[in-house]
Amino acid sequence: MNTDLDRLLTLTSKAKKYIEPLLKELGTHRWADVEDAIIAGKLHLISTEHSAAVAEFVHYPLKTIFRIHWAAGKKRELMALQPEVEQYARNGGASAIEIRGRRGWMREFQKDLDPKKIMVSIQKDL
Repeated sequence: MNTDLDRLLTLTSKAKKYIEPLLKELGTHRWADVEDAIIAGKLHLISTEHSAAVAEFVHYPLKTIFRIHWAAGKKRELMALQPEVEQYARNGGASAIEIRGRRGWMREFQKDLDPKKIMVSIQKDL
């Protein structure tokens, strides 16, 4: 019998090969930390055939942001999910989406993002 947890564990094991190298490079989390947080519903997994991203809803007193912490793999696959990810963020109460990552992501999303909001992260109002 295939439960939701079994399906989630299958997805996280596929995503591990994309995200774990970033975690090792950054030294902030182990894959087990991320997987536990995904299973607990604290982090959200965005997964395609050849890429993955991990995000969370960050709640501030005046707004909620859907922050993408780590993303790797085929960028085009992840970029194709942008409308769905934005809708997921809206459905979760976010008024903005934020990407934290390497400067290369700025090139990929420059037409969709407000350059006045580029600091350590890139943000788009929803």
